This record gives sequence, structure tokens and C-alpha cells, in this order.
Amino acid sequence: MKRSRNLKSAMLFLAMTIAFAISSANAAFAGVEFDQNVTPDVIFGAGNDNGAFTTDRRNGIELAIRAKLRFNASGLPENTFNSNGNGTYSFPAVGLVAPFGFGFAQPPTTTPIWNFEWSVNTDQDGTTGVKLDDLTYELGLDFDPSTGTDFLKFDNITPSVAVPFYDHAIGDNSTPNGGGTEAVDNTTYVALLAGNNVAQNSWSYEFFNDAPFDGFDPTENGTYAIYLLAKNSDGDVLARVNIQVLVGNGQPAPDHVQCYDVKRATKLYPRPKVSLNDQFAYRDNVRVNKRAELYCTPVDKNSEGISNLDNTWTCYKVKSSRQKQEVVIDNQFGEQTLRLKKSEMLCVPSKQLSTRPLGNNGGDDDDDDEDDD
Repeated sequence: MKRSRNLKSAMLFLAMTIAFAISSANAAFAGVEFDQNVTPDVIFGAGNDNGAFTTDRRNGIELAIRAKLRFNASGLPENTFNSNGNGTYSFPAVGLVAPFGFGFAQPPTTTPIWNFEWSVNTDQDGTTGVKLDDLTYELGLDFDPSTGTDFLKFDNITPSVAVPFYDHAIGDNSTPNGGGTEAVDNTTYVALLAGNNVAQNSWSYEFFNDAPFDGFDPTENGTYAIYLLAKNSDGDVLARVNIQVLVGNGQPAPDHVQCYDVKRATKLYPRPKVSLNDQFAYRDNVRVNKRAELYCTPVDKNSEGISNLDNTWTCYKVKSSRQKQEVVIDNQFGEQTLRLKKSEMLCVPSKQLSTRPLGNNGGDDDDDDEDDD
């Protein structure tokens, strides 16, 4: 029999509300890599090692962020990055004791032991000639310790009336380790942006401890998302990178999922039968449809980041089972009451082996796929 559009829409809605976290397909985030060096090197300060950056290299641009231990037990910085290899960085939830911390922030009750360090290279491979002032930027700092987000957003490079210049280390692809130039006024800064393609800095949340983001508590268990993006003059995002800093018992924020309708899937032979046991019921010998219905990949919603690029899922229709239940949930959209009717799909963790574009005529828009039930 044919599947109606209403049933298809219902199944899509059901799949998008399933309670597991999914991260993005590798093809959609081809530029994102972990534990990378930046180009040309770390050019700010002295004695700062390269490496452990999460990077996005697209459209000739390299954006990078990492977290770093800024204050050890002796109050000194270390080349310790505590990368987990997936864009997250872990640090203990401890406070600093005076006189440790920054001199302008004593006692250091709102100073974390970690900094975040970022790098922008607008001509990473030296072929585009794009300079720092050819683009605009947005840096987002999450001050919500939960897995939700509350971002302070601003352009961390382009000068303004409020911030006529920054103390970034600026250079080009030949600048050596620690060899960046810092501006001392707006005139110098504007000239540096016009003549160079690399800007970097190491910042603390303490630097942004102003209302409404004052009162940051470095001893609280938390998950803090940080993102950096670059846009052209049309407002198109050319590259974007995200990390999460996990403090104490903070856990990576669950990834959001975007599900795609599947057309012309190859059939499974023999047809699977499985036993299913969830909080509502146990069922044995449940028939699984031969064809996949949905393919679910990660999506970076509102620059909240992605914690696992390899976690993709394929959903199959199963022989339905009525199970009338009422469930109350709470998520970032608000509290809702859900009335469950029947089971529809089984979603299976899947390893993506390859992708290829099909073009405009690569798929059908009709709903004539046959139901195997």
C-alpha cells in the first residue's frame, strides 16, 4: 500500500522528538578537526605551544579555539590543554586564592583557572589574499553553566567606537612563534588589520565579567560553549568553530538532530526481527521494515556546538504497538505534555561510510515508496 503524506509527516515528527542525542554527519562538517596546530604558529606571548586546537578550515579560512590551564597550583600558566579529542576540554571546578589570578581582579573569586585561546587566519593557504579587515566576525561566550546556553556575542576583531582597538597578536603566515605585533592605538590597529591575515589572543571569562554576565562562578560544575565565526560582506558564514569547556562534573551538551527523509533505500535481507524493551513495554519478534525511513545527522543549533561528529542514526519503521501514555517533558522550548499513541520507528546507530551529491534530479519528491508491512 502507499504511504500517505500525513503518515509520513507524523513519522518525521516522531523521529525528530526521539530522546537521544545525535551529532552531525562528517560531510556537513568536513572542515572541523580536533587537536590541530594553527597556521603559522601561536604568535601571542612567549612560550606558548602550538596544538590542541579545534579548527574549521573552509573557504581558505582557518578558525581555531582551544582551552588552556592559565593558573596552576603555583598561579602560573602551563601548556596544559586537557583536550578530550572531540572539541571538549575538561578542567576542575576550583577557585583561585589571592594573590593568584589577574592583578585587576582581586580577590579572584570570579576568575577561572582556564583561559580560552582563539586564532583567525583569513588566508590559511596563502592563495586568496584575504586580509583581516575584509571579513567580520562573531565570538560567542556561553555563561550558562547548564547544558543550555546564554551567549555574550560580539565582533572580536573589527574596531568600534566602544572598542577602537584590541591587544591581539597580529601577523601573517610567516610570523614565528610569539612574534605577533600588538597595536597601541586605533590607527596602528586599523593598519595591521588591512595588511595581515592572522589575529590571535588568549582570554579569560574574567575579562567579560560585566552585567548581565557578572558573577561568573568558576567553582560551579558547568558546561560552557564557545564559538567563533567569520562572515563576508554579504553576511554569509564562511567558517565557524565551536568548543565546550567542561568544568568539574559538567557534561557535554546533548547534540541536536536533523533527520532526512530517505528515498530509494536498499532493502535489508533477510528482514530483521528484534526484541524491544523500553520503559513502557517489552515486545519480542518485532518486524523491522526492510527500507530505511530517515537518516539523522547532527546539527549545530544556534552555535551550541556538536560533541560527537561520528554519531549518526538510521531509522526504520517497525510493526506498531499501541501504548497509551502521558509524558511530561521539559526542554529548551519549554514544558510540554505529550500523549503517546503507538510506537512507529526503531533508530539504529550507524557509521557513515561515504557521501556523494546527486544533483537536482538525484531523488524523487513523491511518496510512492512501498510499505513492507
